Amino acid sequence: MLKQLILINFQKHSKLTLDFSSGVNIIHGETDTGKSCIVRALKWLYFNEPKGDVVRKEGSKKTSVKATYDNGTIIEKIKSTSVNAYILKVGEEVKR
Repeated sequence: MLKQLILINFQKHSKLTLDFSSGVNIIHGETDTGKSCIVRALKWLYFNEPKGDVVRKEGSKKTSVKATYDNGTIIEKIKSTSVNAYILKVGEEVKR
């Protein structure tokens, strides 16, 4: 189960940390506050869409989305001008 999602310089969000609980989680807020950005962050992390630099917050140099699961597994996608990488941490093992 997804436990936590962290967005850094992803579209509207400079830094956003979302903690999820078991069961149904609802994301709500005013119009144009970045709710859809959260959905796009998940698509970017899991499906590499959208492509290109459209995910990067304007004026930022590095974007990342990091998902932590209740079993300790971490998946992170990082994009900058020189890096476009996934990092997978399972237990103590880190794979790039």
